Amino acid sequence: MITLNNLISYQRDFANRHSQLGNGNEGHYFVGDPWDEVSGAQDVKYPLLFAVVEDARLNGTEHVTSMTVYVVDKVLKGLINEKEVWSDCEQIGLDFVTYFQQTKFDKGLLKINTNVSFDFVTELGDDEIGGVKFKVDFRTPYEWDLCSIPFAVQLDYLLDDTGVFLTTDDGLKLLL
Repeated sequence: MITLNNLISYQRDFANRHSQLGNGNEGHYFVGDPWDEVSGAQDVKYPLLFAVVEDARLNGTEHVTSMTVYVVDKVLKGLINEKEVWSDCEQIGLDFVTYFQQTKFDKGLLKINTNVSFDFVTELGDDEIGGVKFKVDFRTPYEWDLCSIPFAVQLDYLLDDTGVFLTTDDGLKLLL
């Protein structure tokens, strides 16, 4: 199974390798609100990719992690280049979706939704920024396997007429 930490690492790698975000150097990527991640003395570097983890859930045999991804850049005073910034950030967003759709992480077991809606955003504040936000679902197979649970107690396997059970030291029977 691919963990949340794996997803964050894969996204950071994308940001580091993308020529507009990192170009082989430390990319401009955060999980959560990037303005909470940097101190007031530091400037946020643009363009910036950041993701907000929305939820994680089990859908039968799939584990799904949903994130809202933002790609933003500074706009000039008066928003005179707003549409150019939107266009550039949308392209980076499309690159992001393509990267996760086409790259075979964990032997191709990581999937991403391909029906993605991009919302154009403009935020006026200390930094006037524009860009896109979009929601993605990362899907990986989930195996319902008791053997993968790191129990601290010795377990005995028992077979009776209703199936195979694990019995814990305290007598609890777990159906396999």
